[in-house]
Amino acid sequence: MKKTVCLFLSCLMALAFFAGCADKTPPDDTPGEEYEYYAYDAPHTSEDRLLWFYSSDSGLDSFLNDYRERHMRYSDNRIHSHPVGAGSTAWKEWESMIGGWWDASAENGTIDSFYATKDLVSSWLVSPRQDRQGYIWADEGNDIASWGMGWAFPDYTLGGTGWLFDTEDNTEGWTAENASLSVSGSVLTAASSGQVNSIELISPAFECNTLISPFLRMGLGFSASGEVSVDDLYVYYQTENNPSWSESRKVSFSQFCTTGFQIDSSFDSQGFFFPMYLQDEWGSDSRTRITRIKLVLAAEEGSTFSGSLNLDYLCTEYDDRQPLNPCNYILAAKNIVEFSQDEALLAEIMPHARAAMNFLLNQLQGDEGLIDTGYLVGHFNDGLKGVGSGLGNGYWDVLAFPQINLYCNISYYNALVAMSYLENMCGHYGVETQDVTTANDDMSGTYRYAETAESLAQLAETCKTRMQEEFWNEQTGRFHAGVREFYNDIQDHGYLMFNQQVLASGIAAEEQAESVLAWINGERTVAGDQSTGEDIYYYEFAPRFNTAEIGSDFYWAYSASFNGNVQNGGTALHLAYYDLVSQAMLNKNKSFDRLRTIQAWYEKVKAAGGTGWDFYHAYYDNTNIGIQGGTSSGTIGVDYEFLEAALLLTAVPDAYFGLDTRYDGTLIVSPALPGALDYWRMENLTFGKYYYDLSIGQYFVQCSAVSEYTAGSGLENAKLEIRMNEPSFQYKIFLNGEETQDYRVEGGKIVLQTEFGNVKAEIKPA
Repeated sequence: MKKTVCLFLSCLMALAFFAGCADKTPPDDTPGEEYEYYAYDAPHTSEDRLLWFYSSDSGLDSFLNDYRERHMRYSDNRIHSHPVGAGSTAWKEWESMIGGWWDASAENGTIDSFYATKDLVSSWLVSPRQDRQGYIWADEGNDIASWGMGWAFPDYTLGGTGWLFDTEDNTEGWTAENASLSVSGSVLTAASSGQVNSIELISPAFECNTLISPFLRMGLGFSASGEVSVDDLYVYYQTENNPSWSESRKVSFSQFCTTGFQIDSSFDSQGFFFPMYLQDEWGSDSRTRITRIKLVLAAEEGSTFSGSLNLDYLCTEYDDRQPLNPCNYILAAKNIVEFSQDEALLAEIMPHARAAMNFLLNQLQGDEGLIDTGYLVGHFNDGLKGVGSGLGNGYWDVLAFPQINLYCNISYYNALVAMSYLENMCGHYGVETQDVTTANDDMSGTYRYAETAESLAQLAETCKTRMQEEFWNEQTGRFHAGVREFYNDIQDHGYLMFNQQVLASGIAAEEQAESVLAWINGERTVAGDQSTGEDIYYYEFAPRFNTAEIGSDFYWAYSASFNGNVQNGGTALHLAYYDLVSQAMLNKNKSFDRLRTIQAWYEKVKAAGGTGWDFYHAYYDNTNIGIQGGTSSGTIGVDYEFLEAALLLTAVPDAYFGLDTRYDGTLIVSPALPGALDYWRMENLTFGKYYYDLSIGQYFVQCSAVSEYTAGSGLENAKLEIRMNEPSFQYKIFLNGEETQDYRVEGGKIVLQTEFGNVKAEIKPA
């Protein structure tokens, strides 16, 4: 029931009360501002521990809850069976954002462990595939078909050299010393001829330039008879100009293998990478041509062994490392532990997070404020689409960017902020600092991690300032991708995705944010764009990924016309998250209008009658818009591998509830309820070991239904900070029904701090 509190004549007040309606006339001393007291005491209605949305608009609730069920993929209504949380490293930032703030775990008794997003991400954080330099791998990489160190493409078949030993032809020209050769089950085996001091495997002659073969990748195993003392595995190579074996053209497993471990008497076949380009004579010059490779497994001096060297595959490899991978690890770590406040998990992941930050600071030169991908071979864009150039840096995998680019540095800035948070959290909880070192640039020494929360925060500010200055295009009034090295010109294809990420991350200055949103909202146009005005939202649920033809700014082996790919004029569902959050930063009601548009689109899709995996296809199969997924190309990403589509749900706490945390065990709520709603409630959120519901109104915040996972296991000394917009009228603050003076005003916000628990804060006229 609505009741209006105002300072009008008592008869009018009484009339409004008895009529049960809301008199929206503002108090006398605040002309123009309405005050409506909404009598609300949040009920807890859900019978399970899933995330539920409730508001004064039942249609909105139905949409959000239905969307959760389909896109969290745990029920028979799921749009695909691939779990949110089981994606590779490129998805981990988003998956942690999706499942970190509510109980998306098997512990809730509703979600099966196979679909438990929070559990899956937490497990990955504890044991990521990480190399000696601190780089986080894309995937496990135990066979030639998996992504391994980097991305799935390009692979050696695009100009490189490789042997899979799956046909007789694959073995032609291979020879061995001190061993006999055989092939079985696509494995080339060199079995020693009795007791030997080494086994040598020599490739046939080939030709491959080093620009497109900076790495050697091999699937290698060793089985021995009896105890063996192995010295090392050595890789020799010959070049076109130096057709002989030489100690100057040799690297060792112990120094050069990125994931090195102690070679003992035997080990199962594993995937190994050797960054050969770091060796002086190999390098990364397109004019250097490699012509032969030799592998030597050597026993310790004075000893011999008997055994078999097993080679599953050997191939040259592009440097397909993703510089965003270390960022994604750090961001996922922060997103999970900030809501779990799990000290034990924090202690487990910090060595990995520090090593990952070391890679960003050192190999990628982030200590200067911006990361530079120059250490990675082929990650440059000269606009010429030369073979081996323009390799992808992360999720947006076919786009070519300059060495210093906006895409990478958005994630880097966020990683710096997140790492500062984690270091502060370690200090607060007394998590012991471990000495972390990583291999240096040429693998000959180490870098020691020496950052603090303060140094990282300062570096984040440097990064923000440089991004505001170096990636801002005055002519277009938006952020560009960077400067192409060859032409010395900026790369600006109207990347809406990155511009809205900049806004959502708090990187943009206020006037920059206003300019960007004016462009996105069609209030101004940019000359040369293929998409302007209303057409920017052609796909309804999200703005286009970009507005101007990509042209030659794809990696060399790919091309697609505008409107021909998600990454050129198309879009994906998770862009809606950044749209809603960035719009809300300047206008919460504009943002909510966009959410309404998404709701209307979703209801059209639902009306088409699709179920399960066919949900979106039943609608789009009758349009000229293709869905990308698996082997199917298209211009929109809504299901299948687009796990991150569930990110739309996170826009609610981020854009409208202002849900945040502080490293000292404080939950922060800073609401921006759209004017169209009287209240909005989310049920079964988690903080520490607590379940809770959270409700917001125009003039109230309520934390309710607080309970613990297990009796006595809740976070000790958990705190709650409520930040409500200060009204222009004279007001009083009430906490749990009692007037309080225990608050402060800060930056236009009324700030209350209290113990975490069942709490209701209200603003009322004085």
